[in-house]
Amino acid sequence: MAKPVLPTEETAHAHLVQFYETDEFLVDTASEFIGSSLRDGDAAIVIATPTHRRAFEAALDTSGIDLAATVDRYLALDAAELLEKLIVNGAPDAARFRDTIGVLIEHAAADGRQVRVFGEMVALLWSAGELASTIALENLWNDRDASHQLAKLCAYPLDAFDCEASTEAFGHICEQHTTVIPSDSYPLLGTADAQQRAVVRLQRRSSAARAAVRQLHAEREISDALARSDALTGLAKSRTSQQLDTAEQVAHLGTWEWFPAKDALVWSDNLYRIFGLEPGEITPTSDYVLERTYPDDRERVAKHLQLTALMSRPPPIDYRIERPAGDVRYIRSTITNINPGSRGARQILGIVQDVTDQRIASRELAAHIAVSAALIDWYTFEDGAMRLLSDLGTACELKVGALWLPHDEVLTAELMWSEPTLQEIGDFESMTFALRLPRGASLPGLAWQSKRPETIVDVSHEPSFRRHKVAHAAGLHGAVAFPAVKADEVLAVLEFYSREQIQTDRLTQTLTAIGSELGEFFSRRRGELAPPQLTPRELQILQLAALGNAAPQIAESLFIGVSTVKSHMDNIYRKLHVSDRASAVATAMRLGVIH
Repeated sequence: MAKPVLPTEETAHAHLVQFYETDEFLVDTASEFIGSSLRDGDAAIVIATPTHRRAFEAALDTSGIDLAATVDRYLALDAAELLEKLIVNGAPDAARFRDTIGVLIEHAAADGRQVRVFGEMVALLWSAGELASTIALENLWNDRDASHQLAKLCAYPLDAFDCEASTEAFGHICEQHTTVIPSDSYPLLGTADAQQRAVVRLQRRSSAARAAVRQLHAEREISDALARSDALTGLAKSRTSQQLDTAEQVAHLGTWEWFPAKDALVWSDNLYRIFGLEPGEITPTSDYVLERTYPDDRERVAKHLQLTALMSRPPPIDYRIERPAGDVRYIRSTITNINPGSRGARQILGIVQDVTDQRIASRELAAHIAVSAALIDWYTFEDGAMRLLSDLGTACELKVGALWLPHDEVLTAELMWSEPTLQEIGDFESMTFALRLPRGASLPGLAWQSKRPETIVDVSHEPSFRRHKVAHAAGLHGAVAFPAVKADEVLAVLEFYSREQIQTDRLTQTLTAIGSELGEFFSRRRGELAPPQLTPRELQILQLAALGNAAPQIAESLFIGVSTVKSHMDNIYRKLHVSDRASAVATAMRLGVIH
């Protein structure tokens, strides 16, 4: 593959975009863009996914650039984490952009250095279906303070624009940049003849695509003509309607027509069923769709409805709905046809698919993979258990997790994990750590007693659940607890919470299997699960350390040598599975070993 060549004009204040088909091509382009700045003594900022950051840094190392020597001139950040800091109410916030990105640029531009920035935050927004936010973030880069010489390179995977609906959006994105770099299939190096041939191939593909579209339109016109034909008897029409309804139910699909000017919606019978209704039970409107949209997705869906009336073919959107019975379903809405009018779309046709089962199946697979990976990499109890909670919770799209261990006929919470974006969680964590639960008490105690997964559909409406008030304050609803069982013995209980109601049937089966896997694993590590057995002397030393005494002070207080104190501390570290004094004191206090 030919090595990519970046534009040769002066790039200070330039805003470039790279469309790529392979990661190899992206790595070559980005590493050259970044590396040339570092080689000239200037600065570079990389805002990318972990996989791409590692690949870029490997390429820079191969090219002879010592990143350790560029510590003040090279900044690498996680695109998803930084993007999270910029989003307010579902959209990039100008003030946060200025306060966050501006500080990074100021640091990198110290001593008059030019700065080059590679970024993938816009690609993450695009892949999430956030077209309006993608354009808004591109605009923020264009509107930034131009007091520093800065060149910005964005990157989008070309296959993100494969569908016909993406054509208009593709043009909008190109308009935001001063330079567009073609994908790797276009030969940036080579003869003019080779480039012309590439253009011809692209023209051929475009022509073929247009022909295919014309063919589809022709087939649709024929189908519509047949549907209107008097030759179709009422019996045939009825039979076709029944067949279509059956097909929609089998495929978990529903179809709709929307007339934006009147906000009039027509739903197929199965679309009513997808929304948990009987056919014809309500008169559907866009307001009703928004009302049933899950609160966290509502603003994004409202923006998509606005785009639907303005764009020729907006991209599909995935979101959640909350049905009248309270259960949450995952759906994907796709525009199939737009009939234009004099003032925007006159009629819009679309399909809705219930993808909940696919989503659950994906979660199940991700959960098993997460558990296996966490157990393989298990090193110490605290690190391994925390990764287990984090990876399993993330795979199942849960927000909070706790690991409970049985000690002296009660369960105590040893570790807790929560999603970083979750707010108002402090009171819930404090109350959880303070609980001592006998068998059958609260959700973890029920799982301990029954030796099987136990669920609560919505803890915020369950007065018998001891933590229901603090759970409600933290925005938690569904809860599940399941035991790690080996030979009918419960070795631990894992508890998780969601901001949605829990889907119980298939989740219970998955967690039962995971509980057996964890039980087998924990049975071989019983020493890590039992309370640490510290000697009286070790307890004395640890208590004095907790009061802030150094080794010489402890030795003087106990009339022993400093080397003896250090030897005891090494034993304490081993028993508590920690590596330093602060961790030993914190772990011992959490376990109630010292006070």
